[in-house]
Amino acid sequence: MSKTNYRAKMADTILDSPKGTIIFGVITVLFGLLFGFVLTGNTEPVSRNDALVYEGEFEKYREGRNSSTLCFADGSEYELYPHTLEEEVAERLESLPKGTRLYLLVNPNTYYVAELRTESEEILNFEATQKEIDDYQIGYTVTGIVVALGGVLLIVYGFATRKHEKEQSDKKDVKKTS
Repeated sequence: MSKTNYRAKMADTILDSPKGTIIFGVITVLFGLLFGFVLTGNTEPVSRNDALVYEGEFEKYREGRNSSTLCFADGSEYELYPHTLEEEVAERLESLPKGTRLYLLVNPNTYYVAELRTESEEILNFEATQKEIDDYQIGYTVTGIVVALGGVLLIVYGFATRKHEKEQSDKKDVKKTS
């Protein structure tokens, strides 16, 4: 049996039963709320005064598939928000000499670096980084709302189907007794 047939069969099984549709709708609403609000809840921008301050001697820049990390001589490590890293920033960090003094402002809600400076230049701008993080999270919130609304529609559909089936059953019972 192909995966497509299995998925179609599973969807049909859930949607054929009003009870299954309602339960699936409730799960979908919960998933949408989790995705849209709980997982993105602490990403709001902070003021410069509320940011955590760190100053240290640069050791290395480590870039992974979905993460970028600044490593310091004292063993401290700070993550960079992946969607704020333009190509120029990554290239600048890769070419940064070991031992360079770096000054960071870190968002205490996300623990991502919000500003990155050397003594002579700004590599990441505080306001721009905060805006980028906030804008990106809005997409997750919108997606979560759409998924939750889809769940609400499934619940309404499940109740409507259940009511229709009950009416049909009542009509059959009336005809049998007549």
